[in-house]
Amino acid sequence: MVWLKMLMEISLPKMGELLVMMMTIQQRRERMNRQINERLRTLIDIPPDLLGQRVPALILQPLVENAVKHGLGCSSGGLKITITASQAENRLQLSVDNVSDAGEVLPMVKRSGLGVGLANVEERVKARFPEGGSLIAGPVSPAHFRVTVTMPLRAPVADRLADAAIDTAPMVTA
Repeated sequence: MVWLKMLMEISLPKMGELLVMMMTIQQRRERMNRQINERLRTLIDIPPDLLGQRVPALILQPLVENAVKHGLGCSSGGLKITITASQAENRLQLSVDNVSDAGEVLPMVKRSGLGVGLANVEERVKARFPEGGSLIAGPVSPAHFRVTVTMPLRAPVADRLADAAIDTAPMVTA
């Protein structure tokens, strides 16, 4: 409410300056969104039998954000982000690939280990699945970076709900 009081106490000339500044910010935001939409393509490749798989919160979202941030931020051309899911025995593998289509090399930071965002996701995966969760990240080629998260395959959401309904149903005896 303090900001509302401050806004009401601004003189008319200052109000005009504030409105011009707000319009300029909005125009820049719209321009940036158009540029991102023109440069960014996405593909989601998940087999139908894996669509019901549950993935813990804050696993996939930060990987996609990381791909956009580092892919678009480090390339003057377009970027294709692909999210794939696959099953290997009793494990779910989720991959996020970012590929620059500008024919330029994505700059890879030389460091031992992961950046903060990827390290945080790795910690979440290992904490949630200590028996076999993992995160592997690295360049596939000079213009292609991939992050793969592996976790135990779990019953799809619909199956778990059905099982819960059966487990809580009253027993009928004759």
